[in-house]
Amino acid sequence: MIITFFPIVGSALRASLYLLEHPDAELVCGWNSEEIESKLRFIKKDGTENILHAEDVCYDEMPKLMKKLFSSKWHKFSKADSSPVKYIDRVLRHSSADPAEFVRFLAGCNGNIDILYNKQSRIGKKYYNYMREVTKSYHSLCMFGRTEVFENLLLTEINPQHAISDLFCKWLGRRNPDYPVAVIQNDTAYIANGEYLGYRHFDVLPVSEIEHLCSSKRDEELEDLWDMYYCTQMIENRRNHKLAKKMQPSYTSGISRMAAKDRYRVERGINKTTLADFTGNSG
Repeated sequence: MIITFFPIVGSALRASLYLLEHPDAELVCGWNSEEIESKLRFIKKDGTENILHAEDVCYDEMPKLMKKLFSSKWHKFSKADSSPVKYIDRVLRHSSADPAEFVRFLAGCNGNIDILYNKQSRIGKKYYNYMREVTKSYHSLCMFGRTEVFENLLLTEINPQHAISDLFCKWLGRRNPDYPVAVIQNDTAYIANGEYLGYRHFDVLPVSEIEHLCSSKRDEELEDLWDMYYCTQMIENRRNHKLAKKMQPSYTSGISRMAAKDRYRVERGINKTTLADFTGNSG
């Protein structure tokens, strides 16, 4: 028996349920059907193997799967931790996660949701730490991932360690509901509020399809105005070097171009000037 699934929450939950019914089954994971078929060609010795495809489910069906896997108490967890659904999602996004091993871990919980949050076992501690690391990375991206303003687009290029670009794009879309947003990672563009550009509300496209939108002139005047405003406001905490380093740690400089500029200010300091210096009203 072979169980195939995608490394996303709904598919992983369904694969865990299939694994409870067929504990000796082999797990095959892939980001798309083509990748799964490619892996199956190396596994299948003949055409007689039974294959169960764990398809993804819509968000509304998640509680039903969680109830089947962890009983009716699945929603009871510490308020200090992520919900079980978010926990599973964050682990699957970790760059070091082994989706097949994690699915076996979920099935091995035997309906006890507390095992997910129990850090006593080696594997439990590993996946709990994975969840925390991805959550921290996402929060850092939301805090320091600044967008650049083009004529028809808010755009940012990022290269996070974990698979969180789509999460960040959706967050930016919610924060800017009246403007299209693009998040570029390598050759992939994630689009939020895409209806303004003729796409779906959230879409994933090759970068080549939106290059014409990025070729418009960057609003340098607006960016320069922001730089002047930031540097001339007499907020003493910005000139507290120790506090500035704490609030803008060095790793944030690689998150986005504007974050790199802010970190540069932390390294070099900010001149003690005010807007009055530009108007001649220094008194």
